[in-house]
Amino acid sequence: MYYHFLIHFFISLLIGGLFCVGLWVSRDGELNDDGSYKFKMIFYPLFLKLKGKEWAKPIIGCYICYASFWGTIMFILSSLFAIRTNFIPCDYAILIPMWIIYCFSLVVVNVLIEKPTREK
Repeated sequence: MYYHFLIHFFISLLIGGLFCVGLWVSRDGELNDDGSYKFKMIFYPLFLKLKGKEWAKPIIGCYICYASFWGTIMFILSSLFAIRTNFIPCDYAILIPMWIIYCFSLVVVNVLIEKPTREK
């Protein structure tokens, strides 16, 4: 029965990592010297508005910091789905420590997934 928690953990870790790096890439862009967009992704204007604000860093500013904010949301959503489909039982004694380990593990997964997406 506990192997279901491990399967849930690793699948949600992969989905969370792909989501976080996808969000990181979608806020990319570049401005010309005159202030017009050279190129922009969907969240680049939002990123420019929130750039430099400390509270916005885990939400849109830093793919490593995404693990705390977006990781929590992704873990809750994936756990609710797994519980609703009866894949795992609703056991908070297991889920809360698993959530903490998930957030720390997601930092490593984000770094490993983001590394190949960098331009050389």
